[in-house]
Amino acid sequence: MSAALFNGDAVLLASVHFPMNGAWSAELQVSSDVVPTPGDIATLTLPGAIDYRGRVERAGVFGERLRVRLTGGSSEWSRPIDVKHYRNSDGDQAVRDLGVQTEAPLELDLPFWTRPAGTIGNAMQALAEMAQVNWRVLANGTVRMRTEAPFAVEPDAVEISRDDARGLVEVAPEVAVIQPGTTFNGDAIGDVIYELDAANFRCRYWTESRARLRSSLERLIRWATRDSLYLGQYACSVVAQGADGTLDLLPDDPRLRAQGLQSVPIRHGLPGCRVQVAPGEIVLLGFENGDSRLPYAALWREGQVLSVSIGGELPVAMAALVENRLAAMQLVIDTHMHPTAALGPPSPPTPPIIWPALPMAALVLKTS
Repeated sequence: MSAALFNGDAVLLASVHFPMNGAWSAELQVSSDVVPTPGDIATLTLPGAIDYRGRVERAGVFGERLRVRLTGGSSEWSRPIDVKHYRNSDGDQAVRDLGVQTEAPLELDLPFWTRPAGTIGNAMQALAEMAQVNWRVLANGTVRMRTEAPFAVEPDAVEISRDDARGLVEVAPEVAVIQPGTTFNGDAIGDVIYELDAANFRCRYWTESRARLRSSLERLIRWATRDSLYLGQYACSVVAQGADGTLDLLPDDPRLRAQGLQSVPIRHGLPGCRVQVAPGEIVLLGFENGDSRLPYAALWREGQVLSVSIGGELPVAMAALVENRLAAMQLVIDTHMHPTAALGPPSPPTPPIIWPALPMAALVLKTS
């Protein structure tokens, strides 16, 4: 077995995790007193002279040993990012905006997509889920996000234990070529962990059948609870309003935000009612009969309204219009007088009559 190295210095202890989906990571203890700076790009050499390019997340000397955490590639996967909207774009543009380099162009169209707030790693995961593929950081630091064809590896390795119930196998290999997406001794490989100390080099891997079983269970759970997400109402910000009155919405809930919602009709609760609002206003998003294909917007919060029209083309300021019409009617009634005789004095004004507001309001609305 060849030695493991960190930037050319001997690695004393190591635990390296290669996930089926995501960036690899490593916890190392190194025979060195040269402390790298977080953010530096370093090289981890595993047995078999396989070099992996990674980013230093943290480093420090303790007990006369350099202790380092590395993550695959040069990206800071945990760096926070903001929401970003894409129209008529593609996955390559979204990945470039994250500062990530892929091994090959992505075959992913983004006619309308909202990148969720979170981290660079979260955004990469969201893109991979849309493309229905895994994403992994390769040895050279680039990202693979595409459908893979598993290939067989045949290192010299002794099987130490096998737990079929958990799908977990431990072997003692000579080189670190057992990786996610490969096959070894008839096993399709999922997650892999390499552990190294002064006396041993071990590989633990989970068979992909376990990963497929977990994925199947997750899909079953999502299917069984598929309606629960669409039975609630969710606060959304108005991004834009179309000429037909429908809305483009940005939900607060991250489960809905990444999907993007366009041309959502408004339910005002009044027939013939049309409302024009400014971007940034808040409305509740619901789904008719819990059907994700039938979204609607309703129940505005107090905010700015540009215009309201009911049953006609002209905007109607309902409260002011009804109040002014009722006030004019009340004034006529209060000041109307009847003469009692041809030569006699007029009778006093008729006592004010309190007219019911509802019929008046209905009359006003009918004539609008």
